[in-house]
Amino acid sequence: MTIANSLEGFTILVTGAAGGIGAVAARTLSARGARLLLTDRDAGTLAPLAAELAAEYRVADLDDRNQITDLVDWADQRGMDALVNNAGIVSMAPIEDFPDADWDRVIEINLTAVHLLTRNFARCRIARGGGGAIVNIASMSYKGMTRQIAYVASKGGVVSLTKGAAMELARHKIRVNAVAPGMTETEMTNPADGSQDRLRLRMMEQIPLRRYGEPQEIASVVAFLISRDASYVTGEVIHASGGARL
Repeated sequence: MTIANSLEGFTILVTGAAGGIGAVAARTLSARGARLLLTDRDAGTLAPLAAELAAEYRVADLDDRNQITDLVDWADQRGMDALVNNAGIVSMAPIEDFPDADWDRVIEINLTAVHLLTRNFARCRIARGGGGAIVNIASMSYKGMTRQIAYVASKGGVVSLTKGAAMELARHKIRVNAVAPGMTETEMTNPADGSQDRLRLRMMEQIPLRRYGEPQEIASVVAFLISRDASYVTGEVIHASGGARL
């Protein structure tokens, strides 16, 4: 087996697939032979990506719990045996001014939805005899960042959820791992107007490799964790951060 076909036979549901790391992950998984089921709330971007990758897709908003249930049922009917929990949002404000509504929405999408997707995926896989893989996209921010208290808390929760779910689901041969990216090149971290240039320079001083990561570098870790090459890996959080964790 080669990298090019390392995911043949897998049917993978990817959330937040319309852009950023999610879209790059979808392309990477497809290139390695996986059949893809894509979801996002942005139909305008999701549909062309699905067409490009010959993937099926379903528009869903992950702050609607009924839509999560319907999404997983839809994916199960199509033979889903792996899940990438990538969807997430961020809201920025000082902790003393952080709005309750923003806290609730960030936690709902970044953490509660991950729990519900994981739970429903597990139910489906157990009913089919077990086996499968989940990869959660966490973030190095769980170690603490300013003005993002809900995001920080949600990603810390994802790390703990990953470890707890891995312990519970191992007996069903379902592996659960996470990737915690450091600063990564996206439209959010490198806007065309240059508004983040000074922050970028300051952040790079804290990264031993002295650069931001590329989405492809995160996607490659996701692909590895789903693949059979990672068959003895569960409960792990892979920090793809250029050494920022050191």
